[in-house]
Amino acid sequence: MDTDDENHCTLEQILDDMTYQNIFLKIDVEGSEYRFLETLVAHQNRISGLVIEFHDSDVHLKSITSFINKFNLNLVHIHANNCSPIRASDGLPLVLELSFSKHCKTFGETSLPHKFDMPNWKGKEDIHLIINS
Repeated sequence: MDTDDENHCTLEQILDDMTYQNIFLKIDVEGSEYRFLETLVAHQNRISGLVIEFHDSDVHLKSITSFINKFNLNLVHIHANNCSPIRASDGLPLVLELSFSKHCKTFGETSLPHKFDMPNWKGKEDIHLIINS
C-alpha cells in the first residue's frame, strides 16, 4: 500500500529492514492480504512458515491459486472459516485459512476438517471439505 502516512509502513518495508532468514508469518488482515502476495513471493526464501486467511475467495480464487503456484513453501493444511458463508453453486467457503511450511510435507488430507481443527465459531458446525487432487 502506497501511503504518505508516516505512521504506516508496508510489509515490503518491514521485510527489507529485517535481517532474519527464518521468518514465520500469521496474516489475518480482513481482505487486505491480496495487496502483498507478491511481497510474500519475493521474500519466500526467508519465510519458514505462513498461515494466511483469504477473504472473498470466490472473487479472488485465481489470485489465491496463482499465489499457491508461485509460493515455494508446501501447502500443509486448509481450513474453512465457518463464520462466513459458502458459495451455493459449488460449496466453496468464502473464507479459507491456508498453512504453508518449508519443513513439513505437502498437504495430504483429502477430507477436512482434521481432528485437531476447531471451528472458528464454536456454536456452528465446522465446514467439511473434500479435496480433489
